[in-house]
Amino acid sequence: MEWLAIILWALVAGLAGPVGGGALMGAPSLSIAPLCGIGGFVCLLLFMIFGGDGWAWIAFGLAVAGAISVWLGAARLVDDMRPSTWAEGPTEETIALLCGAAGPLFVVEAGVALLVALNYSTVT
Repeated sequence: MEWLAIILWALVAGLAGPVGGGALMGAPSLSIAPLCGIGGFVCLLLFMIFGGDGWAWIAFGLAVAGAISVWLGAARLVDDMRPSTWAEGPTEETIALLCGAAGPLFVVEAGVALLVALNYSTVT
C-alpha cells in the first residue's frame, strides 16, 4: 500500500506544482496546493523510511487540505462575478483544468494515506 501511496503522491505533487500559479490569477488558496503535494510526498517518504504512524497521518491531513484548497481555488477561477485579471483566457482555463485533475487525485490520495495510517497492507 505504501508504494501505491508514494506513486500517487508523486503524481499529485507534479500536478499541484503548476496549479500554484493560479494564486497569481486571483485564487490565493491555490498557493497551498503545491505545499500540500510536496509535503505529503515527503511525509510518506519519511514514513516509509523511519516508520511511525504520525507521518502517515500528516500525509492524510495534507491530502485533505490540498483537496479543499484546490476546489476553493478552482471555484474562484471559474467564477463569473470576480474581476478580470491579467491572465484571463487560456492560462486560467489551463489552471482550472489542472485543478479538475488535482482535486480528485488529492481525495484518492487521502483515502490511500488513511489506509496506510491505519496499517492496512496489500501484502499479508
